[in-house]
Amino acid sequence: MTIEDNRLWACAPTENNLKALKQYPHFKATSEYCLVISPHGEDWMVEIEGDNVSLLTEQDWQWLVAESEKIRREDEERYRAELLASQDEFLKRFAEELSRVRETTERETDDGGDVGTEE
Repeated sequence: MTIEDNRLWACAPTENNLKALKQYPHFKATSEYCLVISPHGEDWMVEIEGDNVSLLTEQDWQWLVAESEKIRREDEERYRAELLASQDEFLKRFAEELSRVRETTERETDDGGDVGTEE
């Protein structure tokens, strides 16, 4: 399972850019600029990072929070089967290890040793 890190991109709201942005599920367009959340940007986009972050408005932050939650839910759905399989494998290994520890403890107890006490 590989989850890509998303980045925030910006571009001008030109007619061509707005048409191209339709391929991105997470974008916001205003009369002044467009924002896109995606792992990869285009050569006509600028990544929002460092000093550029201070240019984001309160509405931009609200949009980012809402979109982040949508992305989290999408990723959860996309990787749900893998996550469940991984969890099942972990629980299986954990149960096997727990069984081995119990067997060892029972053998030590049957041998007359004091398990869990210091001498």
